[in-house]
Amino acid sequence: MKTTLVIDEGEIYTKIAKIVDDKISSLYLIDNSQEERQNKIYIGQITEIVKSLKSTFVDYGVSKKGLLPLKLIPNCYMQNLKLGLTLPVQVAKEQTGDKGDRLSGFINIKGYYFICLPYEKGISISKKIENKQDRQILKNLIETLIHDLNGSNYGFIVRTEAFETDSTNLKRELTNLIEQAKNFMDTKDFFTKGTKLLQNEVMYNDWLLQQKFPSDKLSIVTNSIVNNKLKKYILKHTPNLVIEEKLYPQSQSTFKLLNIEREFLECVKNKIWLKNGGNIVIEQTEAMTIVDVNTAKAVLTKDREKNILKLNQLAIEETMYQIVKRNLSGIIIIDLVEVDTQELKDLLFTFAKDCLNKFRMNNTQVYPVTELGLLQISKQRINKSLPEIIE
Repeated sequence: MKTTLVIDEGEIYTKIAKIVDDKISSLYLIDNSQEERQNKIYIGQITEIVKSLKSTFVDYGVSKKGLLPLKLIPNCYMQNLKLGLTLPVQVAKEQTGDKGDRLSGFINIKGYYFICLPYEKGISISKKIENKQDRQILKNLIETLIHDLNGSNYGFIVRTEAFETDSTNLKRELTNLIEQAKNFMDTKDFFTKGTKLLQNEVMYNDWLLQQKFPSDKLSIVTNSIVNNKLKKYILKHTPNLVIEEKLYPQSQSTFKLLNIEREFLECVKNKIWLKNGGNIVIEQTEAMTIVDVNTAKAVLTKDREKNILKLNQLAIEETMYQIVKRNLSGIIIIDLVEVDTQELKDLLFTFAKDCLNKFRMNNTQVYPVTELGLLQISKQRINKSLPEIIE
């Protein structure tokens, strides 16, 4: 499996693409004129307590105050809750328009194999590791490593990738996360409002952590001056990886050189054509994303039931691919074509779950097809979607 990371750093946008076997598997876009706040940690100051909302409003140095629910304030701060209280907050959902960001006082520090929770204790294993014996063996190993590294005061979420690596890599990352957590807890109350904590090594590291790194070889094609930091960051998680790099002048577009600029631009178009002549139309609203499946030019007259099934499967697969490429999140509803029988609904539901595994869609759930022929997908928001950034 050939994997390539392409970084195209321009004046307006920085574009990143992960290409697997000559096909784009994921895209990420950064607006260089705006600071990304998603998952970033700031020192905030409570300016208003609204009991009817069971929430507070927090000034953390950006233009709009964020909303921090009372239930997401750690007990060590909740005991002294008052106007003017300063505390670390993490952007849980970066908002657009007139709304302020949604915040959480429960900080998480992300790694490739683990998520460290400084205010919590215990170990939670990814549900995707289903075998009970495997889960227990992994938990026992991690408990031992955490104890030996004096990290028992912190909680950890164990990602699926932890099951696919060895104890050396797990220990290396745990050491780094525990060090970050300790430094955070020791210093968090000595900073002023608006201070940003736990700065990222590269500005798109959260996106990198969502990717599946190859175990043997990775090619990096870039015109970015931060390439050395990128290599260092990736090798910290996969130290045995051999990285081949090709560096271009910053004046040249790597997306154009590799002929992926056109596919990138298509990711902000509403209509996508399917192989059989059908198409899907993606409409993104503030509340949800609607995907309308159309027969269009598809020929359905011969063996109509079979062809409709194929059309819906192509639409589901393409929608999943577009979710990954466009970073779509929230509630996504696919309006399928003529889903009349329960057997057909079950087949399409199973096919949708298989697509989740195919595209390695973490933090994503798919639900059975409804009576109206709607397939609902929910995906946790981690980054802004491409259309949100470009519009």
